[in-house]
Amino acid sequence: MNKSIDYAGLVLQAQLGDKECLNRLAESARERLYAYVYRYTLAEDMANDIVQESILKMIQEIDQLREAEQFWPWIYKIALNKIHNNHRQGQQQRNVLLPENQRGQRDNEEVIANLVYEEFKGLCGS
Repeated sequence: MNKSIDYAGLVLQAQLGDKECLNRLAESARERLYAYVYRYTLAEDMANDIVQESILKMIQEIDQLREAEQFWPWIYKIALNKIHNNHRQGQQQRNVLLPENQRGQRDNEEVIANLVYEEFKGLCGS
């Protein structure tokens, strides 16, 4: 990554409709965002999805960025919001999959142990 890139200038040009500058911003952001998102998710596929969603949102909303110098904090905030949304959706899906009496339990190991025990108990006919 070239440290001498004028990101504020690229943002201003992208806001004026310069597609090449928008592409350069997206490519620069992709590399940095992946490292940032991966540290939170520790999952390659999830990190790639979140980065892709963040870049798409950046492209759609670049005109709303008021201060071009704030590009990096702005794009990181977009990615962080995507991480949080992804986490919330995962929590909701896990709650739907758990039996009614186990919803809301936070200790995943205990939940798994209970499910395995119930399944084993059913197999043994007890």
